[in-house]
Amino acid sequence: MNRNRSTFVAGSFCVIMLLAFENSHSQEIYRDSLEIMIPDSSHVQILKLKDGSEIIGRTVEITESEIVFQSNLGTSRVSKAEIQEIVVIETKAARPGGYWFPNPNVTRLYFAPTGRLPKKGHGYFSTYYLFFPGITGAFSDRVSVGAGFSLFPGVGLERQAFYVTPEIGLYQSERNNVAVGGIIASAPGWDIDDDDIPTFGALYAIGCYGPPDASLTGGLAFAFANDEFEERPAILLGGQGRLSRHVSFVSENWKFPGADFVLMSYGLRFFGARMSFDLGFFSAWGNNTDMFFPGIPWVDFVYNFQ
Repeated sequence: MNRNRSTFVAGSFCVIMLLAFENSHSQEIYRDSLEIMIPDSSHVQILKLKDGSEIIGRTVEITESEIVFQSNLGTSRVSKAEIQEIVVIETKAARPGGYWFPNPNVTRLYFAPTGRLPKKGHGYFSTYYLFFPGITGAFSDRVSVGAGFSLFPGVGLERQAFYVTPEIGLYQSERNNVAVGGIIASAPGWDIDDDDIPTFGALYAIGCYGPPDASLTGGLAFAFANDEFEERPAILLGGQGRLSRHVSFVSENWKFPGADFVLMSYGLRFFGARMSFDLGFFSAWGNNTDMFFPGIPWVDFVYNFQ
């Protein structure tokens, strides 16, 4: 089995697993209240009945034994005894194909941040290529810290690389977000030409424009090793756009100082209510670089918690 086919099989398996997990836990995640109420004009309800059917609409009247529910199918009277759950959602989240839950992975493209931060008390577990697990949590709506390490096979824990990723949100809103942060990494016990690999990383300023389902991201990053900084920044331009209830397109592209090529990427993000799986491809494009299709596979997995 070749590399691309192996990646596709692994990706398909993860997509199936995350969708199954979402379906088995959807009530726990989205159940706002079992109380029956008449929502305001900015919200609608998902009426879930004990026979397994679901209707999106709005309760317009409540009696002792039943409710009057209005939907695009018309107005109907529903016995309270038949109701399993009523979920309140924003009107804009109700689509013809059903409820579009929030994209669970809007704080990052593939590797780069977007400028959006998790809400206070929220966070996520991530792993890149299975060998780089990490966890990120938000101490407030504007401060988050992440940390992770490598899991290279056959390498002792004392020689694994590790990193931390602090980030501060300078401006946070639904459509515009600006943040500064950094990644600081170390690889103890590793060396190049008998010289120890120094502490290294980058400091960055990043911003994104647009709603969570369709946004553009741009930023600058200054690399460093020990106390020496690169004078010119790397430039980031990317974005993501939601294609369906469970799929988004993602692209992350870098121009590094002194390089005569652009590192480009494209791919799809598959997600459920709390989890996402990325399958993308990276390739270099420039005058002296042979760009090949589809590129080097990129695989990552993210699980959100709160």
